[in-house]
Amino acid sequence: MSKSQIIIVYSNLDDKPEIFPKSGWVTTLSNNLLQLLKRLDGDFYTLSLLTEYDIDPESYPTQPSVVIPILSKNFFQSPLLSGYLEVFEKDVQKITRKKRISNYEFISVFKNRVEDDLLSDYIISNRKKYFYTVDPVTDFVTEIKYEDDPGKDNDYWMKLYDVANLIKNYRQNLKSPLNQAEDLIDDMKLCGVYLAQVGLDLFLDRENIFRELYRNNIKVFQVEKTDSLYEDLVEEINGKLNKCHISIHLIGEDPGKLVKNRGLTLVEIENQLASQHSKQINDQPRIKHADRFKRVVWLDPIRENVSVKQKLFIENLKKDFVNIQNAEILEVPIEELKNFVNNLIEYRSSAMGSTSSLNKSHKKSIYFICNKKERKHCTPISKLLKDQGYDVVFSNFEGELLSIRDVHFKNLNECNGTLIYYGNNSENWVKSKLFDSVKALGMGRIKGSNPTAIIVDSEKKINLDLYIDTDKLMYLKNDNLTKETFKPFLSRLDNTSWE
Repeated sequence: MSKSQIIIVYSNLDDKPEIFPKSGWVTTLSNNLLQLLKRLDGDFYTLSLLTEYDIDPESYPTQPSVVIPILSKNFFQSPLLSGYLEVFEKDVQKITRKKRISNYEFISVFKNRVEDDLLSDYIISNRKKYFYTVDPVTDFVTEIKYEDDPGKDNDYWMKLYDVANLIKNYRQNLKSPLNQAEDLIDDMKLCGVYLAQVGLDLFLDRENIFRELYRNNIKVFQVEKTDSLYEDLVEEINGKLNKCHISIHLIGEDPGKLVKNRGLTLVEIENQLASQHSKQINDQPRIKHADRFKRVVWLDPIRENVSVKQKLFIENLKKDFVNIQNAEILEVPIEELKNFVNNLIEYRSSAMGSTSSLNKSHKKSIYFICNKKERKHCTPISKLLKDQGYDVVFSNFEGELLSIRDVHFKNLNECNGTLIYYGNNSENWVKSKLFDSVKALGMGRIKGSNPTAIIVDSEKKINLDLYIDTDKLMYLKNDNLTKETFKPFLSRLDNTSWE
């Protein structure tokens, strides 16, 4: 089987290493991407890197390819780079209009912020992944880099996993033309989810929800050309709402982007149109409950720096009976929103006679990582957890090193929570296991980040603050461990009440 070609197009300036002899940003990303794809989908890919100095007539692909422009201010200072993308644009748009699979897939990776007026319509409307964050207060842009540090690499690996997953799906679509028919059936079933835009403060939360829906094979619709005029936005939003049965709106401190020729933000407009669509669908006579359109509005429970205008918008939203009678207004932690949406989708899928892609298992699994010699110390803990109704899987010690490593990552990918026993091993050993747990997000794990706890034996001391996200980790002692000791860890794992 011929290998699928990936072409990364970038400005030479964007790959300058900050510290010699460290690799540049683009080189590091390409190496990590290939490793990730090999683990996710096998050795089916070749990768080419093109800068403005490499572009010539022979650099244009003659076979199906994934083209990844690394977009930045440096990129658009080179006419050769922007011109390279324009060669593909007309051909791809023509094929897309005819609803055929293109020979080229574009995935736009934004290394830093680029003004919309520099981008062609196709880049704006195509698949995008932002490798930077923006502070909602200072508007300061921070690039997301590979740090080789488990406490800092979480966002990097999750975004890279999204890119790898898009590439994998594109290769499978080329291999299986029946996927087009399946897409048409999905449209007819109205099984999509409309995910509204947000202000800067909720950008990462929205991206996490998009990622979770996408990984569970849920079709997600969203506004692509956010810089359009009001009339064009209305047409695009209504067209996509017609393909969905749920809309999700996240509202926080930042009101979001103002729409051209209108005194409203995109967040407000999407909310209004979804409300009107919901009323139009749900007011139909004899409509089945499963066919009703559900609008989910999530209000960030922690709002400290809210403008007067945004505060008024939120208060009116809560009080307006006409707008909220067909909506669920949630002011809960973001994890509860995810569970609520998952339940809605599962109910919808069941009502339509299809099998939900969500996890149906009622038994949660825990991956227990320990040293072979210390397995006996972990057996009583395992029994305690099994008595609580959990599956416990221990580290594998049999076979060759590579095989053991593969089983290790498979367990990390599939478990609901992870326990690490810190006995006679070194602190570096613990840190490496924590790093593996984070890295699993970029190596095939589809369940999102998992609760992780370290059981520290006897008088061992460990400074976790140096390298771990403490919000996702519990610190336990091994002396007199009881059911009560594990409540915080297990409540995070299964998100159930311990009342």
